[in-house]
Amino acid sequence: MLADRKWVERNLGFDPITTPPPPETFVVKRVKDAAAKKTAKVTAEDFRREIIDFDSESAEGRAFMAFSTSTGLSRFTDIPWPKGLAPQTGPKPKGNGKGSLPRADVLVVTWPSTRATRSAAC
Repeated sequence: MLADRKWVERNLGFDPITTPPPPETFVVKRVKDAAAKKTAKVTAEDFRREIIDFDSESAEGRAFMAFSTSTGLSRFTDIPWPKGLAPQTGPKPKGNGKGSLPRADVLVVTWPSTRATRSAAC
C-alpha cells in the first residue's frame, strides 16, 4: 500500500501540502525553517531525523496533536479483542538470527530512537 496524499490526510487529519503544520510542531530546525519559509533547504535525512526524534509527549508533539485530528499513540486505547483472539507473543526464535523469520500472522518491527537509546544507557 502506498502512503499517498489521501492516506496521509486520512491518518493525520489534514493534507500537509495544502495545510502545512505550524513550525512549532517540528523538532528538526531545518524542517521547522522549511515549514515557515518555502525557500529553506531540507534533505531526506532531515525528514528521517524528524520522524525518529518526534515525541508525541514533547512540546512539539502536543502542538502537533492540537493542530491535527490524528489520534496518535498517546491517545491509544486498548482494543477489545474477542475472547481467544487477542495477539500473543510467541516464543523467542531459535538460531543465530541469519535465517528466515518464524511463521507468524503478524510481525511488529520497532526501533529505538537515539534519544531513547541514550537515556536507556545512562
